[in-house]
Amino acid sequence: METRHRHFAGCDSENRADQKINWLGRGCDMAKGRESKQALIDRTGRILAQLERTYPDVECALEHTSPYELLAATILSAQCTDERVNMVTPGLFKAYPTPAHLAKARQEDVEAIVKSTGFFRNKAANLIGMAQAVVEKHHGEIPQTLEELVALPGVGRKTANVLLGTFHGVPSGVVVDTHVQRISRLLGLAKGNNAETIERELMAIVPQQEWIMLSHRLIHHGRQICIARRPQCIRCPLLADCRRVGLPELEMPTSVLDAPAEPQQTRPSQKPSRVKKTMAKGIPLKSTRKATATTTPLASKSKKNIAKTQNRNGR
Repeated sequence: METRHRHFAGCDSENRADQKINWLGRGCDMAKGRESKQALIDRTGRILAQLERTYPDVECALEHTSPYELLAATILSAQCTDERVNMVTPGLFKAYPTPAHLAKARQEDVEAIVKSTGFFRNKAANLIGMAQAVVEKHHGEIPQTLEELVALPGVGRKTANVLLGTFHGVPSGVVVDTHVQRISRLLGLAKGNNAETIERELMAIVPQQEWIMLSHRLIHHGRQICIARRPQCIRCPLLADCRRVGLPELEMPTSVLDAPAEPQQTRPSQKPSRVKKTMAKGIPLKSTRKATATTTPLASKSKKNIAKTQNRNGR
């Protein structure tokens, strides 16, 4: 079975109507106080339904064709992007196509192949140790139970859940990576500070048949919309039911409500200054030097004209 990575749009147009209805109700200003268990379950159900509508066919981003390849790729994915892992695994599987081949590998040879994934010494040791245990205890076949998988070197509960859920379709638990951990706390679905606690909280409110797809969809959501340093809350399809724990208040955008903006109150225009009033009436400004220099000669000239007129009239 070959699994390929797919990309999907983060939000569809019909979500705008839901956001418009729910914004003033349980949307960005939803009360962040205590929530009853039933209210939490109901809200979780709405989130699951919306995730399914938004990401209907998500798959694991790690490229693989067998349980061995998926297990090795998941070990390498710790503290590393899936894109980088997918660049490394083709060379790894070409050199070591089966656990039996990897069990006989030299540490330095494996280190050279996986170096770009980070922590390459520990990862190389875990890969070789895992392969040796599979050969010695399971006849070269990757086990299919949680208990047997977590007993392998370098395989924790998260890695085991990835293998069982993605390849075998067994919902052994919720895969809690950095995206799932961050978004589940942001949504207000979990409060724990570590992956194990958050997994237990999610398993208590999410139906078991949804455990596998919940992880895949939250991971895709974290990469496309709910990005760690710049979450795009306005276009998020989960906004109506997100408690936005730890985020600042979100201003209400008119683009979501699709309502006309309220007219802004304009400041009353200032009264025209005395200078403008005086000039408008054509009255010289007495307070300026220019005005004083202009009015004095005019006044003197007027007095002379009056005196000449009086002399002519014999007065």
